[in-house]
Amino acid sequence: MGYRWIARAGATLFALALLYPFTALFARIGAWQWGGDVRGPAVSSIRVSLLLTSCAMLIIVGVGTPVAAYIAHCRIRERLLWQAVSLIPILLPPLALGILLSLAFGPYGAVGTWLERFGIEMTNSATAFVSTQVYVGMGYLLEPSHGV
Repeated sequence: MGYRWIARAGATLFALALLYPFTALFARIGAWQWGGDVRGPAVSSIRVSLLLTSCAMLIIVGVGTPVAAYIAHCRIRERLLWQAVSLIPILLPPLALGILLSLAFGPYGAVGTWLERFGIEMTNSATAFVSTQVYVGMGYLLEPSHGV
């Protein structure tokens, strides 16, 4: 019983620490900074971010679960290769990752040029946001499958 209470208290503190930045939405810092003209767009931005992140999570789970199951049943050498590949987006610094994705899928890269022909913009768009989330998040789903 004692351990479960400590674990629940720790998880609750962790969740509160993650959610604390959202209290800024209720901060009283003056009408000139946080009036209705700022609060509305801030809440809208949070709503869009949560919606797009949810889309990314559905893709990660839908695509990543079968891939993780495959990797978990691979021979050790192949599993090590998959581990190395899935660690790349996790270990890259965010700025470098952003630059690489922008160059590869933006209007300067072959794939980006091809996608733009079909009206799919991969810079400063919802598609780019979701794609980046999937690219980074997939490694976190796949990584535990290596130890199975």
